[in-house]
Amino acid sequence: MKKRIYVKYYIYILLNILIKIIIIEDIVPIWNFNGGTMNTLDIITNLNILNRQCEMIFEPLKEKYQLSFLEIKILDFLNDNPDFNIAQEIANFRLLSKSKISEAITSLEAKKLLNRQKDNKDHRKIHIYLSNTSKKIIQDIIEVKQQFISQLFKDFKAEEIADYQQYISRIINNSKDIIPELKGSC
Repeated sequence: MKKRIYVKYYIYILLNILIKIIIIEDIVPIWNFNGGTMNTLDIITNLNILNRQCEMIFEPLKEKYQLSFLEIKILDFLNDNPDFNIAQEIANFRLLSKSKISEAITSLEAKKLLNRQKDNKDHRKIHIYLSNTSKKIIQDIIEVKQQFISQLFKDFKAEEIADYQQYISRIINNSKDIIPELKGSC
């Protein structure tokens, strides 16, 4: 299986980790970033702003192609992760309900941007593939993502980005020791 890891997934993982830590803030002290303090409300507010900005950067593509943000995320996900092409897998990775994913997939198929194909071994499984029609949209999505990530990391040196990636990996590895019986599912 081909595995692709991009900076956006590190951001996504970090945001999810932060949100989960915020939920249990009773056992986590107020955090100190760069000499200042950032309380739970600051963190939640800033994460919400970042999340909204991420959605807003796709507004021109949503209008141009008459797509929802979820449909754009599904196209992007399938482009980045062609091996995870079953609705339930997409739902699990995107932390969304399967019914929402299925609705969006049906809409994308009606727009001729996706194709469905039954699994040869298990006919209950249906694989979802990008169609040739989606290629231009995918290119536009990639350009928007690259601009957004470039903006987020514009003041970072290459070694700082590498450090950031290392910190995220360490946090994830450390999280695996919290509840040992869940080690394989992290």
